[in-house]
Amino acid sequence: MVSEVPCPRRHRESESIHEATKAKQNGIDRSDVECMSQIRDTIDKGPRGLWKVTKWARNRDQESASSNIPTLKGDRGPAETNQEKVDLLR
Repeated sequence: MVSEVPCPRRHRESESIHEATKAKQNGIDRSDVECMSQIRDTIDKGPRGLWKVTKWARNRDQESASSNIPTLKGDRGPAETNQEKVDLLR
């Protein structure tokens, strides 16, 4: 029976992938902590700060949705608003 010899190259690649994944997660964690800190500071300013955070949370998906579809070129010119894009695609 032949025993398998571990490949040092594969081990190094595995370690580097693990390190890159760990570094990425650490960056995400730092970003989350900073964001929560900013939200907490805004809320601590009083009721007005709480309303600002509420408004941001309510509107954050709407802002990103409009930027997902780029301006479309149609027969009647460029479609820039969401309604124009819908009409063009129908």
